[in-house]
Amino acid sequence: MYYPVTLDVLHQIFSKFGTVLKIITFTKNNQFQALLQYGDPANAQQAKLALDGQNIYNACCTLRIDFSKLVNLNVKYNNDKSRDYTRPDLPSGDGQPALDPAIAAAFAKETSLLAVPGALSPLGIPNAAAAAAAAAASRVGIHGVSTSANTVLLVSNLNEEVSGANLF
Repeated sequence: MYYPVTLDVLHQIFSKFGTVLKIITFTKNNQFQALLQYGDPANAQQAKLALDGQNIYNACCTLRIDFSKLVNLNVKYNNDKSRDYTRPDLPSGDGQPALDPAIAAAFAKETSLLAVPGALSPLGIPNAAAAAAAAAASRVGIHGVSTSANTVLLVSNLNEEVSGANLF
């Protein structure tokens, strides 16, 4: 059985820390990676603190999260490799026409996602604790913790498909 690391899985995981605006996935040096953009730097900081070093699936896909040097992601297509959640009207890039604006607006209001049963459940870091840690880090300037206003995260050490893994 295969458990893919898709845009929807990443969106579900990272949305627990704030509104994810855009996601781009790509392969660099034979490594599947993603760039995620939040609307608020505090949300990006919370996600980085809580998720860096955590596994998406049981005993695999240990997330490595850093702040990207990019300040904004430019998504041209909404497809299985990239998505701009603020622009559901973007074309898919496969030669198909873009969604009708009325249909795109209806999809933009949809908030439910397919659940990944138990994904990241044993983090042991409640959202409130992650928020408090991020706020404290930004106030006191803890060494090794970015206090920049960056909203873009680079997520690496992903596998596009995981064989036989158990979900948390």
